[in-house]
Amino acid sequence: WSDANLAWNESEYNNIPSIVVMASDVWIPDVSVKNGFFDGLTENSLQEVIISSKGEMSLDLLKETTTFCKLDLTYFPFDVQTCYIGFDIWAYTKEQVVSILGSLWLLWFWPEGEPNIVDAQQNDAFYNDGTRDMTYSEVNFVIHLKRNPLFHVTYFIYPCLISSVATTFVFLVPSDTNQKIEFSTTILISFSVFLNTMYFSLPKSGDYIPFLAFYVVFVIFISSLSVFFTVFVLILHY
Repeated sequence: WSDANLAWNESEYNNIPSIVVMASDVWIPDVSVKNGFFDGLTENSLQEVIISSKGEMSLDLLKETTTFCKLDLTYFPFDVQTCYIGFDIWAYTKEQVVSILGSLWLLWFWPEGEPNIVDAQQNDAFYNDGTRDMTYSEVNFVIHLKRNPLFHVTYFIYPCLISSVATTFVFLVPSDTNQKIEFSTTILISFSVFLNTMYFSLPKSGDYIPFLAFYVVFVIFISSLSVFFTVFVLILHY
């Protein structure tokens, strides 16, 4: 943005083309996050504004915010999520303040657990208020997130598949042993533990249910039938 009151003639000030001042000493635009439910700005005393001799002002805004993203967990843990973050300057029209895109560096994003950022795009646009017939400037970011499936495959999917196969072996256990019913009930309990673990590891969203959850519920049903028929076989045997 520009401020004519802060312009100067370079020849009168030792040919100084620009200066750096603290953001708390000048006016800065109010940037808000459109889809955020917590929006905090770092202390202005920690930020700097570059002012050119023509009165043009530049600020690399430091902003801490929390946004929400609608997740599609259908293919968990092999899902790829797309999140949208929008920034706008709602108090000033495009004639007063315009947002200009800079370079988007994914090298600044350090993976911390999951999911990881695999790609990101940015675009600037203008939108009309509609009620007051005013046009505002906004910047939108599209972030693609991918989960690392190795952990879930190793500690959840593989044990679940092994337990599923083990369910079929319950009828191979001799009926005259006491471990037949214990074996089938232990497998049933293990599937309940798997489903409970998935429940606490996923976001609480009822819009999309993972196929993996349907599979675990189906296997629990089959395992329950296995327990029922095991009891029936034991009743016939004794």
